[in-house]
Parts: sequence; structure tokens; C-alpha cells
Amino acid sequence: MQSFSETISGVNAGDIYTVTATATVDLGGGNYGSTSEFSRSFPNAILAAEQDTYLNSDSSGSNYGVSDSLVVDKSGGELGDQRTLLQFDLTGLPPGATITNATLVLYASSNTGAFNVNAYRLTNPWDEGLGNASADAASWDDRQDGQAWDNVDGGGDVDLNTIDTVNTSSTGEHAWDVTSLATDWYNTPANNFGLILASPDSGSESVTYDSKEGTTAPRLLLTYTVTGGNN
Repeated sequence: MQSFSETISGVNAGDIYTVTATATVDLGGGNYGSTSEFSRSFPNAILAAEQDTYLNSDSSGSNYGVSDSLVVDKSGGELGDQRTLLQFDLTGLPPGATITNATLVLYASSNTGAFNVNAYRLTNPWDEGLGNASADAASWDDRQDGQAWDNVDGGGDVDLNTIDTVNTSSTGEHAWDVTSLATDWYNTPANNFGLILASPDSGSESVTYDSKEGTTAPRLLLTYTVTGGNN
């Protein structure tokens, strides 16, 4: 097996690039065999989370804003007893952009079993907080200091229309297509309260992701075009 590498220079951050490679089998004596080709497009922008934390109904006044982990479980039915909140700032994108793809990527460091984790829109502002299993907001009870969630049961104010679903059958990277959500955040920044990852399943499984304080921070991969531009 032979390998090949090439460094591409002169690229501009914010532009989109598609790299195509072609490989042909050299049979010797001027004879060639089959040809294979692959291509890959790279995103225009990779955004780090502005805020992330998780909510835990078993410790409803606790905040996890500086924890290096984010947790989702399926223990409670409905949307589970542990739910992850994230928010990204899209205001740095250029004017006139049209988002063609937005992928949320988190790294699962542990996973006790396969279950569904859905992405949903959050409908109210919240604060990440400075807690690590200590009192602060956001928590299961409160979205900001002294301000409860509108949901009387706590656990976030959620639009229950599912944006995308991932089955957590393994550790490593998990990715959700959140193009519709990111498009709305870009077009109407006042609607950007972030999203929540939660499971509608029943059982006792959980998945732990790295937070932005962890080893592999959550990120939002964006591909977009700009009217009159080169992207």
C-alpha cells in the first residue's frame, strides 16, 4: 500500500474548498489499471460553542457551566433526566450569506449503550454559569440567576419539534444536521437561544461528551455561500 500527501498553500480562511484526488494503478510497462477518485469539501467556518452546560434533575439547583463534561441520558422518559445545552454565535458570518450546511459535532468520551439523542431548539435565554456541580444557573430549575424556566417542570424551555437525531451506539464523534436551526439563528439573531440535546427514550443509558472545557470541544461546522462573493 502506498501513501501520498500534499500541502495546499495560499488558501483563505472563510473560503470553501473542494479537494479532489485521483489514483490510477500502475501495472508497469506502460500499462495502467483501474482508476479511483474521491473528493472532500471543507467547511467555511468552524465555530466553538459560546456557552455549554448540562441540566440534572437529580440535583436540580446545580450548575455545570465549568465542568469538562456534558451529559445526556434517557432515564426519565420524556426528554430524560440529564440534558445538554449549547449556544453558538453566528454574527461573525459575512452579510448576505446563505447557509447550505450546518453540522453540530460533539465528542463522546463514554457511552453506556445505544439510544437516541435528539437536537431541539431552545426558546428562552439562559446563562452557562460558573458552577461545577454547585449552585448557579443555568440549572434544572432556573435558566438564569433568580429566573425559572417557563416550563413548570424545569429542564429547559424547548420547542419539541426534533431538528435531528443521532443514535449513540458508540463513542467518538457524534454529528447532528442543524442546518435549519443555524439558518434561523443567522437570519434572525434574536431567535438564537441555542439548542438542547436530550433523549425521548426510556431506560437507564447515558452518554458523556466533552464540553468546551474538555479535551475535544463542541463545534459547529458551517458551509455557506455569499451573494456576489467567492464562497
